[in-house]
Amino acid sequence: MNKINKTFTFICLTGMTLFLFHACTEKIDIKLDSTYTRLVVEGAITTDTTAHKILLTTTTDYYYGQTAPVVAGALVTVSDGSQTDTLVEAAPGQYQTRPDYFGVRGNTYTLQISLPTAINKQTDYSASSILHPVADIDSIGVTFHPEWGRKGFWEVNLYATDPGGVENFYLFNLYRNGKLFSDSIFKKVISDDKFFDGNYTNGIGIFFLDHAQPYQQLAVGDTITLEMSGITEPYYYFVSEVQIAGFNIPFFTGPPANVSSNITPEAVGFFTAYSSKNATTIVKKQEGIKH
Repeated sequence: MNKINKTFTFICLTGMTLFLFHACTEKIDIKLDSTYTRLVVEGAITTDTTAHKILLTTTTDYYYGQTAPVVAGALVTVSDGSQTDTLVEAAPGQYQTRPDYFGVRGNTYTLQISLPTAINKQTDYSASSILHPVADIDSIGVTFHPEWGRKGFWEVNLYATDPGGVENFYLFNLYRNGKLFSDSIFKKVISDDKFFDGNYTNGIGIFFLDHAQPYQQLAVGDTITLEMSGITEPYYYFVSEVQIAGFNIPFFTGPPANVSSNITPEAVGFFTAYSSKNATTIVKKQEGIKH
């Protein structure tokens, strides 16, 4: 009898038999302890002339189930080493520079935050980032590959020359008909120049869109814009860590380590600076599209 019981348990756990797998299903309530609250900072200074935003919120418990609480009434400034600008709170927790503000390549930008109420006994926070240049884009292309996947893939290709000499890090955004396609950090593409340092990229694939997914389909006449940004090495690793933390194999495993941050003292998020260049193309007729 003991031998039979052990065999039955093994089959249940491995899921070899669907009936037995369901027969030993049990509801488990996992209790997650609360942790201390921390400030969350999100923002960037770029070479675009616009009102740059700094967003301040706080961390929440895993099962909070609502939008993260904003941090209002803070004093937020950005300095380029020679001039300090005080940001305006355009909405609760959302602080903005003046509309004609733009970053300058080579400058180091320092963010200072002073809170009206302490978070975990801290009221003053800071972060700094240098604004690196980025190479010009010669052009971009869009290629359809009918042989890839179930209904084919669209490949967005980059033609540009990496400046070489130093290790460069890039972040890419994709716009379709003027609307940002890579509208979350998980859709953005990051890369170093390990495989093309100092060389011409010659049509390297940056974005790959699955034609089997309706929201990724392109149509003849669509305007496609690729934006390439020159980012810092710390920000490159921050984005990489966030993307890894959001998609784990095996499932239900945690991230291998806490996501890094450049906000001091202890806080969550990242403040960065970067320059951007972009190029645009029009989708032309492609053969072999499967419907």
